[in-house]
Amino acid sequence: MAYREGGYTGKLIEHEMLGVAHLESAARARIEYQPYQQALKSAKERQPGNPSDPKARFANDLHATICELMGLEDYNQLRFYTSVGSSLDHFHGIDGFFELSIDENNPADSIVVTVDITMNPNKGDQYKADHIITVPTDGLDPKEDKEAFAALVKSTAEQITKIFESQMAAVA
Repeated sequence: MAYREGGYTGKLIEHEMLGVAHLESAARARIEYQPYQQALKSAKERQPGNPSDPKARFANDLHATICELMGLEDYNQLRFYTSVGSSLDHFHGIDGFFELSIDENNPADSIVVTVDITMNPNKGDQYKADHIITVPTDGLDPKEDKEAFAALVKSTAEQITKIFESQMAAVA
């Protein structure tokens, strides 16, 4: 984990664990409000790399673990989009989201689960995402904290899988 004098910051944790959406430097300087659906679409358009193979280690491990738990043979059926630094992050409190295609023939037919990552264990109901990921205040390095990192990936994947299953049951 990147360390800044005085400790880790929430932004550093978000960047390292979920990645950062591609924004022009001018856009980064002035993030403008977008309605929720438009902010989701904008975040999808600004992905660094393949959303079915996220660059950030935590997001990548989380993606793979959710695919395994859901029994997905095609990992492209699940996509992760980081929204760190975007309008979705700043105005809607969403650091990233998973999108699951539930009909191969209709890619628009999908379910979204949003996530927010924080170091504040007392954040409580102050979040807007479907699932909150709490990281220790001193960070979580996958090389130094292997067991804790793996445990966070597993527990987060289990919770997100439950949310997907609940949403699929509601649609069926």
